Amino acid sequence: MSSDILEINVGGRIFTTRRRATLQFQRESMLYKLFDITSQFDLPSDSTGRPFIDSDGDTFALILDYLRRGGRLVGATLLSEDTLAKLKADSAYFGLTNLVEDLEALAEEQKKSRQEAEETSRRTAKEYRSIILGPFEEDLRKEYSKW
Repeated sequence: MSSDILEINVGGRIFTTRRRATLQFQRESMLYKLFDITSQFDLPSDSTGRPFIDSDGDTFALILDYLRRGGRLVGATLLSEDTLAKLKADSAYFGLTNLVEDLEALAEEQKKSRQEAEETSRRTAKEYRSIILGPFEEDLRKEYSKW
């Protein structure tokens, strides 16, 4: 495992990446330790000799993208809540604390955006009712209160 470029098998998906620049981007992570040339971890291999990690390959692809971009989260706002939850769980498992923090911040931003959208929707509905009913609203209330 001394070459800097290696192929790894994650959940059946094969990735070609760089050990030091990518997998060891975050020094205190499990990935750093797993792929350190002095590692004491006995990482299993697949039938072709590639290191094997029994994890979700789709989520790992997102993790690898994050690491390849130097710790920048790109395109995550397009992911479903389920995918983001899996990504956060796998990031925590691999000890990628910076990615976990970025995902938590993103979740908070999305929650705030949803709340703002809901508030705008409620306010807009009230404004439309006011425009449509306008001067007739009071008369309608009086008429319906008789029933």
